Amino acid sequence: MTCRRCSNWPKRTALFDANGLAAAVADRAHLSNAVELVSELTRRGQLENGRLTPAAREMTAAIQRTIASTTAPIWENLPDEDVAAATRVLNEVVARARVVLASEPKPHPPVGALS
Repeated sequence: MTCRRCSNWPKRTALFDANGLAAAVADRAHLSNAVELVSELTRRGQLENGRLTPAAREMTAAIQRTIASTTAPIWENLPDEDVAAATRVLNEVVARARVVLASEPKPHPPVGALS
């Protein structure tokens, strides 16, 4: 089993120049240092014009292969219907969390104030 969103990452980076990629990372991952991260990956030869370099693609593929082989015993032989049910539930949890995080923060009562 592979993460469909993760496996699309190299393809998605092709949509941005370096500035657009930094903005997308900051927005999507909520990383305040996205510009520095993109700059550092560019300096290290992992990004060029906001796109993964061939070396970065190979490194990403190698990491994904290692993760897949290491975690295979966890995911092997799970019934398809159980995987589908878990996927639906976890996607709903993520959707609800995004709604909560997007709403204005509400003050919490002090601990012990609840009766």
